[in-house]
Amino acid sequence: CTFDPALAYDCAFLGQGHHRLTIPEFAQERDIYFSNFQKTPNFNFALYGTGWPHVLPYYKGLLPAGKIGSLYSSIKCGISVIEGDQHIYGMVNNRYTEMGICECPIITFNYKDIDWHGAEEYLNFVSSPDEFEKIVNLCVNDDEKIIKKTKDMKKFLQEKHKVYFEKLEYLLGN
Repeated sequence: CTFDPALAYDCAFLGQGHHRLTIPEFAQERDIYFSNFQKTPNFNFALYGTGWPHVLPYYKGLLPAGKIGSLYSSIKCGISVIEGDQHIYGMVNNRYTEMGICECPIITFNYKDIDWHGAEEYLNFVSSPDEFEKIVNLCVNDDEKIIKKTKDMKKFLQEKHKVYFEKLEYLLGN
């Protein structure tokens, strides 16, 4: 989790585009985060991953190996989503943990079937392009409430990590 000025964007998304561009399950994502692929957002946006149109002005290609922590420590906020096969089982994507540990404000949907295990109070939920842009602007301007939620998310994750290993040790009889 080290800052890298080359990755210092207002907002970023790391993930594949292949299926997000076409399947109905990602219509909400397309409408809110990626609605007009020919228009540059009103903030400094970066899109990393495979399967995205290379003509996009904000497409940056593949994130170099070992740079996930640097990306999430350098951007003002990031988008995180839950894949369809994870959503079916109520699972939370590991990106939420990566972003949270790096103190990156997380912008996401409030998926109705997901058990956030208490992390929902630290997330920035959006349901429209206007809400998305508003949250990004708050993050860019270091909004105190969002910064507090972000720091609290890291503490929350660290505590969950500690409890997990305590319970594992107990189960193993150590």
